[in-house]
Amino acid sequence: MPSSWLRRFCLVPLLLVLILISGCSKSGERTTQIEFWTLQLTPEFTDYFLKVIAAYEESHSGVTVKWVDVPYDAAVQKLLAAVAAGNPPDVVNLSSNFLSKFYSFGALMKLNGRLPDSARTSYLPNAMKNGVYSTDTVALPWYLNTYVLIYNNQMLREAGFSGRDVPQTFDGMVLFARRFKDMSGKFAFFLNIGCLGSAENGLCGVAFIV
Repeated sequence: MPSSWLRRFCLVPLLLVLILISGCSKSGERTTQIEFWTLQLTPEFTDYFLKVIAAYEESHSGVTVKWVDVPYDAAVQKLLAAVAAGNPPDVVNLSSNFLSKFYSFGALMKLNGRLPDSARTSYLPNAMKNGVYSTDTVALPWYLNTYVLIYNNQMLREAGFSGRDVPQTFDGMVLFARRFKDMSGKFAFFLNIGCLGSAENGLCGVAFIV
């Protein structure tokens, strides 16, 4: 995709930092508008974002924030279309898994030199690394997800295992899942792989670990 088609935008895989995106704002308007996309956060977080936006607009005269909440399953397709049309959002909440794709298009604003050291060091180092591709900082962390393993004690016992056998790492999970399948004939673990296309019209499913 030729870079001439693109208007660079700020990618925020896990964090909204509106004070840093003045360079992303749309120009040519008396009032500067910042378009910010989130992924399926309404209605649960509507009140929160409306308060954050109102506070930001109050403290930044002449700036308005247009908040757009898009369905999770359609986020990447919508963003690709917006980038191709030269009209992407200024800031988007998106998984760091997609950094490589949009970085290769030249669609991401480089925050090198725009982010004060005091701001950079306020993030956990490993979280900050998620927003760095090559040597370019192109995104900032918003929140971190912690995986929680929930298991069925009865199924463990029936398969000849106990709580002491529950794996502590992902590598251990793979080994345990194979042992569990060999001893019980059942799947021990599955990951939601989401949907291809929309939730209504796409292909959805899970990946079983055997």
